[in-house]
Amino acid sequence: WGTVFTTAEWHQLHHSLERSESDSNYGCSIILFDRLFGTFNGNAHVARIGNGSGRPLSLKDQFMLPFRSNSALKAL
Repeated sequence: WGTVFTTAEWHQLHHSLERSESDSNYGCSIILFDRLFGTFNGNAHVARIGNGSGRPLSLKDQFMLPFRSNSALKAL
C-alpha cells in the first residue's frame, strides 16, 4: 500500500527538523511521484518534527507564520 500511496509514516518525515529529511516525501496522498522523482526517503524513524525549536505552536502562532521573518521562524 505504501509503495503508491502516502502513509502517515512516510509523510511525517517531511515535517522533520532535519533539513535532509524535510526535503523529501512531499506527496500528500500519492508517494509514487516522490519515488519517481527521487525525493522519497524511506527512513521510518523521525526523532523530532515541527518548526524551529520543535515546540508545539498555538493556533495563533500557526496563522502568523507567513508574516514572520526567517530569524523569527527559527526562534519558534
